[in-house]
Amino acid sequence: MAYLKAVYKDYNTCCKSFSDGIEFLQRRAIEDASRSFQLACDSVSISHSFRNKYISYLGFSQLLSGDIDGIKLCRQAAKQERRDGDVFLNLARAEFLLESRRRTVIALELGLEIDSQHEGLLLMRSRLGIRKRKPLPFLHRAHPVNIKLGCFMRKNR
Repeated sequence: MAYLKAVYKDYNTCCKSFSDGIEFLQRRAIEDASRSFQLACDSVSISHSFRNKYISYLGFSQLLSGDIDGIKLCRQAAKQERRDGDVFLNLARAEFLLESRRRTVIALELGLEIDSQHEGLLLMRSRLGIRKRKPLPFLHRAHPVNIKLGCFMRKNR
């Protein structure tokens, strides 16, 4: 599962339980990761700057272990987050696992609005193969006018 690779760069500012959870997640020890992320969530106050990150990783690890309610934690964390792309990457990963392409794309777009250079969001977007908008949205993508306009617009960039 390629989407388990952690992309958070500075573990020194996070609590030890979170760092342990990341290591367990990378080793695919999902139950241990969930326990560590739960400890990380419990160790910080509601107003802590990393709380949403910890909650999103907890939700993602719960989803990986088969608990569908993990998506609620990922969505809750993303709803409250304003600066951390990791939270939106976890939401996108979770939506992808639940086979909701539309919600995956939305999570990636929201995350890239916050952090346009986030390595994990960019990688997932490129692997997912998100298309650009149709030139004329009211016509089908395969309509000859959309095809010609798309070719013309690409040439003139």
